[in-house]
Amino acid sequence: MSVVVADRTLAAWATPALGLRVLSSTALGAAWFLPGLWGPGMSALLLPVVSTAKSRPARYLAALAYYLTGSAGISAGAANFFGPGHLGLGIVLWLSSAILLALPWMLARGVLGTLFALLLTALPPLGLIGWLSPLNAAGVAFPGLNLTGIGLFLGFAAMAGARRWGWMTALAVLACLANLRIPGEACH
Repeated sequence: MSVVVADRTLAAWATPALGLRVLSSTALGAAWFLPGLWGPGMSALLLPVVSTAKSRPARYLAALAYYLTGSAGISAGAANFFGPGHLGLGIVLWLSSAILLALPWMLARGVLGTLFALLLTALPPLGLIGWLSPLNAAGVAFPGLNLTGIGLFLGFAAMAGARRWGWMTALAVLACLANLRIPGEACH
């Protein structure tokens, strides 16, 4: 009996969906290296990519791919900050931060799990190293809306966890409208 369960578990790891999920997360992490606000803006897509995974290991691997890619510059940055002989320390900082930040995403199943994972990676203690938090997308999606923007983004996160694609689309359209500028109007 345990051999059959182990085979099913192994089969779940080897699905093309997992590979596509990890590849998507890697691309979202790489967006942080693009100029402008691509990284924070695209990070919102991590929510549906991770929360739709069927297993905790799949959710963890997707989040880990995102954090490993998005924070790849930490090792070189630490070597620059601490000195050239500290590349090893930089690699340890890079790997450990990615591993720690990906852990809460194992819980990202359903509305509460997704919101819980999002808040765990944005608030201290993990939030202290949570520079790649998808909550950063709230400021890009809803600029100048302050707490209302954060609330709307948390609504987007909840809809991602609930797999309510229509509501997610409506909030995405609202985000596009929030980013429109009237010609001649000063941005505050």
